[in-house]
Amino acid sequence: TLEEFKTADKVVVVAYFDKDDKKSNTSFSEVAEGLRDDFLFGAINDADVAKEEGVKQPSIILYKSFDEGKNTFEEKFSKDNLEKWIKTSAIPLVGEVGPDTYAGYMAVCLISMSLPKF
Repeated sequence: TLEEFKTADKVVVVAYFDKDDKKSNTSFSEVAEGLRDDFLFGAINDADVAKEEGVKQPSIILYKSFDEGKNTFEEKFSKDNLEKWIKTSAIPLVGEVGPDTYAGYMAVCLISMSLPKF
């Protein structure tokens, strides 16, 4: 089910597109292919499911198991904007910075370069 899929990983990106919206489908597929090693992606073209979720098509929602629980993509639809948004939204706003998380925070510039060095 969609509910199970949304919680299948810490970060899950779901696109809600009309099946005839080739441009959005193609762009989303390119981003999903490029980031598939890092995130779980899915797409839904059923308008009734989107309506049940309170989502207007076309839309992309990033579901996550931290912070506010989900983010909605609201920028101009492009491959670059979408990739940047996913990478930024997938990083917790508050979290421990350590060997496992440092690279992720640095990749989206959420750590100030003026932090004291240890």
